[in-house]
Amino acid sequence: MTSLHRIGLMTASLLFSAGVSAATLPSECGSGSYTRLVNVKTAKELSSALSAAKAGDLIYLAAAVYKGNFVAAVSGTSTNHITICGTRSAILDGESLKSGYTLHLKGASYYRLAGFSVSRGKNGIILDSASNNVLSGLAVYNTGNEAVHLRTNSSFNLIESSEVSNAGQYTADYGEGVYIGSAKSNWCTYTNCDPDKSDNNKVIGNKIFGNAAEAIDLKEGTTNTLIQGNTFDGSKITGANYADSWIDIKGNNVTVKDNVGQNTGAILLDGYQTHVVVDGWSENIVFHGNKSAVNGKGYAINVDKSKNVTIYCDNTATGAASGLANQECAPAPREPADTGSDSSVNVKIAKAEAVASAIEMRSDQPIAKLFDACSKDQESCMAGTNTGSTMEIVFDFKSLHNIGTVKLFGDANGNWVSKTMDIEYKVAASDAYVSVVKGLDVFKNEWITQSTKNLQAQFIRVRVYGDAAKKSVQARELEIWGRPVAGAPTTPTTPTTPTTPPVTENPPTGNDLDVIKLVSPSSTYPGDKVSGLTVKYYGDQSYDSNALTKFDMFAIDSKVKTPLVIFIHGGGFRSGDKADSHGDAKNYLNKGIAYATINYRLMGTAPIAGQTLLLPLNDSRRALQFIRHYASQFNIDTNKIVLMGSSAGASTALWIGLQNDMKVSSSNDPVLRQSTRVSGIALKSTQATLDTYRWANDAEFKGMYSSGANYKTLLKYSDVFYANTGTAFTSIDQVLKEPYAGLRAKLDVINFMDSADPEIYAENDAAASDTLHTYYQVDRLYAAAAAKSIPGVFKTPKATKTIPSSKTADSSIANFVYRILGK
Repeated sequence: MTSLHRIGLMTASLLFSAGVSAATLPSECGSGSYTRLVNVKTAKELSSALSAAKAGDLIYLAAAVYKGNFVAAVSGTSTNHITICGTRSAILDGESLKSGYTLHLKGASYYRLAGFSVSRGKNGIILDSASNNVLSGLAVYNTGNEAVHLRTNSSFNLIESSEVSNAGQYTADYGEGVYIGSAKSNWCTYTNCDPDKSDNNKVIGNKIFGNAAEAIDLKEGTTNTLIQGNTFDGSKITGANYADSWIDIKGNNVTVKDNVGQNTGAILLDGYQTHVVVDGWSENIVFHGNKSAVNGKGYAINVDKSKNVTIYCDNTATGAASGLANQECAPAPREPADTGSDSSVNVKIAKAEAVASAIEMRSDQPIAKLFDACSKDQESCMAGTNTGSTMEIVFDFKSLHNIGTVKLFGDANGNWVSKTMDIEYKVAASDAYVSVVKGLDVFKNEWITQSTKNLQAQFIRVRVYGDAAKKSVQARELEIWGRPVAGAPTTPTTPTTPTTPPVTENPPTGNDLDVIKLVSPSSTYPGDKVSGLTVKYYGDQSYDSNALTKFDMFAIDSKVKTPLVIFIHGGGFRSGDKADSHGDAKNYLNKGIAYATINYRLMGTAPIAGQTLLLPLNDSRRALQFIRHYASQFNIDTNKIVLMGSSAGASTALWIGLQNDMKVSSSNDPVLRQSTRVSGIALKSTQATLDTYRWANDAEFKGMYSSGANYKTLLKYSDVFYANTGTAFTSIDQVLKEPYAGLRAKLDVINFMDSADPEIYAENDAAASDTLHTYYQVDRLYAAAAAKSIPGVFKTPKATKTIPSSKTADSSIANFVYRILGK
């Protein structure tokens, strides 16, 4: 024992015996106080100290290796933490990588762990039902699975200034650096089948590197997490279990701020990812001031289906092949300058660069009676009147802008006040205004900020409503924040630059509705006549500028809008034609249902060799949106559309129908602003998923793809789906590595499923031995749908199953369509 230890021990004992509550901590342990100092230098002494711990204890670790698994089960208090500290030369060694928690806080709260090292063990540090703990200045490394795991409702913990590295030495799938919460599949193990509410945790100022999986995995069920000022290195991420980013966010109310990420490995796809695995989670996420050197094929920030995600424009990306993010960024938060009593309107674009001004101010009185000093070449103006209670201000930005926020400094004093505000926008001068918010409360003496979520607009119209009785209104200060759309023309009249939808990796080519016109319909059409109906046949109608992207529409000329079936042909994504199903049109037309058939670009054919399967999938998606855009011309009821397909077309219908709405509301392209949601999905000879790794591994396939000819076919179609080189994969494990691992999640429709999905009819009548259309595919689809309570009918030669089980099965795919569409 050094003199420092002896002095500390004597001081603590004397002060404690004298009834004094605290003495100064040793320097290694930071500032603070303790009531009892316990020096340990062996594993046995440490275990004894933890068993006998009391609130206010300081357990000081001498420089030594402490082999074993250590458990802390006694809590401190909010005023008297239990401290365990030492230098990095004090090493807790879990010995085995296969089992054991090296340090386990089991129901133990109010601990401070500082300075020492934790190595090996299946897990390094585990917190179970442990809250209000501080992990500071630690080194946690070389663990079998996760290095640090907060679970079982462990909340209000702080992990700071630590190094967390080389997790996943035994199981790469679980090699996260920091893991917060539990996957839904483990809720029944840890939290009585309720969400694991490991909430209000902070991860600040750490170095997290060399781990086999994500630096931080934030699970569904967690809320209010702050991840700030950390450094991440993804160079050793293996891609196992879909790990291909620094952080994976599935929880709510998350702030990711001022982190620095880097990568020199080949697996990392995106810097940060969000994923929705449970409805209602992965919402309200903010990315602010992060610097991302991705050096990968994806984005710095890749948002899946998460809601209310804000990506500020002060995030930066280098080496991210797809760019900063798959959604527009918002201007970084900035407090407006104090302008005192100056009642002005300031238009702020791209960090205070004024590129537009109010061109018109109107109220319910003539303009001449407005107190209006605004002019077209100034950015400020007086904005108020005592002759009317409504103020309207129109801004013309002269070109398309991404608008992030609108800010008003409200006025609740005196005769001139602001009570409520409406905000509207439009893209072109000829468009109608679209509401952003109506009746927003602005009766306050403070800044009111309204997010506009990076909508694209040339015009913003703001209405401020004041005191109707006093006929007065005041817009004290108004600011609009955003930035110009790159390459957008000045004063556009018909916007033609498409915005890439977030679901595409190989997006369809741009659409110019001045070029793509509706063909003239014919009163005759292929097939038999339909008695009692007038059918308009639109043959070879383009829905994009590519020569192959066409559809045929059998529209019904009637006084009421008609439901629609859209059929997508099969052929393994390499053959087939829209005309193949013309013979089925009559059946649906006789029921008063319009019928459309789609062509899409095929894999392995010039000029698209090397493209991924997302190309034809997104072609069909766009065809649906194009038809919706021209619904009035086709006389279509957009609320009654069923997607139908066979084989590859069935998989495409599933891919579109099971995703959240893929419309891009802020797009310049009016087609992409159309919804992709449908009323039903009708499938013949389908695949349950386009993730071929599932075919080889999911139990419902009964190992049919594990060897022999079926395995060779699996490898062939893995190339078709993922690479399109014409050369079969050599192993199914190739899809676990980049550049294919990231694509798997985008093709796996099972991951898209949730309870809000439309009803499914799936029928595979082929034998189990049919490689591509085995009825095992329907068995797998049924299991996935049942897990999410998606209603449907699932038919195979062996059985017909329904969800719910009490449901009466439709006798055929046609009868399913008739029922769904009310016919």
